[in-house]
Amino acid sequence: MFTGLDDKQKRLIEAWFAGATTSNGDEYGRFMSAWIAFNAFCYARFADKASRRRPDLSEDKGLSGISGQVPAKGTLELRSDGRVRLRIEKPGRIQIDIRERYTEDIVFAEFSREYSQFFTTWLLESPFCSARDEFLASLKRSNGYYVINMLRVAQYDEQAPIGDLSKRNVVVAITEPNDLGQLVDALYQVRCNVFHGEKVPGDLNDDRIVKAARPLLVELLRHLI
Repeated sequence: MFTGLDDKQKRLIEAWFAGATTSNGDEYGRFMSAWIAFNAFCYARFADKASRRRPDLSEDKGLSGISGQVPAKGTLELRSDGRVRLRIEKPGRIQIDIRERYTEDIVFAEFSREYSQFFTTWLLESPFCSARDEFLASLKRSNGYYVINMLRVAQYDEQAPIGDLSKRNVVVAITEPNDLGQLVDALYQVRCNVFHGEKVPGDLNDDRIVKAARPLLVELLRHLI
């Protein structure tokens, strides 16, 4: 599974993996070690696919109230730094810079796509299946299995349909437990909540989710390294 990685990348992944499986340290620290090892693997394998042209909106003046199709007037400029700048003057001023940028979630989507068939086989093994089931149990709510996107927690309503919450990016839901992509997306949201300071050590719900997420990451890593 280490195909295509150089010695430094392998050492880095193995070092963080060791931190994830040590008996010392708190659950949050070990979870983050596991995530960094997993992130390093995905980055090493798929970073070349994660650079995409993305638009950045830097001005938006006078565009409110427009409906339907209206004529526009503006300029398109190739800048010396490689950016393409689209500047519209009429019917309202708007500037969009298009540039190639690394998009983190692409590496995890590529990982899920490439390893989905392996994942089906891994689930036949008791330790892996148990880790998956424990992670699911930690996410169980009355209306499904999901991780709340804590950046949008103000929009969260447990009575709302899970499909609606997912569509608005309020939660990351697992509707198909055998779907590697959904599990990785949920693990990524746990990571984001921890990184952004939205999961608090000592909170029973947060502790339960982080504690259950680490073994699943560890099982993924065992099969990768």
